[in-house]
Amino acid sequence: MVRSEGFFVGNNTDEKLYRQIVESSTEAIIIQQDGKFKYINPAGVDFLRAASSEEAIGNLYSISYPRSIES
Repeated sequence: MVRSEGFFVGNNTDEKLYRQIVESSTEAIIIQQDGKFKYINPAGVDFLRAASSEEAIGNLYSISYPRSIES
């Protein structure tokens, strides 16, 4: 299970289904607040090449894209 800080709290069925969808997604899903990651799914851990979600949670990451892409 991926560590989170206060996300996915509760026991209702919709929330459990949402959590399963997010955690099993092949797309990176990252929740960021105040410049820090609060939640990251396993695909996000792979995307950032982090050792674990714990390594990424709470850390300040800068994801930047090149201003122009030369072909």
